Amino acid sequence: MAVASLDYRQFTMGSKAEREAFARTLHTSFERTGFAKLHSHTFSEEEVEKLFMWSQGTTKWS
Repeated sequence: MAVASLDYRQFTMGSKAEREAFARTLHTSFERTGFAKLHSHTFSEEEVEKLFMWSQGTTKWS
């Protein structure tokens, strides 16, 4: 089972149909694998690192 790779710009700059397709693909990926790859997002490197640490239970989100 492959993890979906999604371009966040499809959601932020896409048409209504593109945003809906993005949401469906994201939801399906979470249901099937529990994960999704998101690229072209606006998270800083520090925020991504905090999210990974939070997901592993090694830090509190603040």
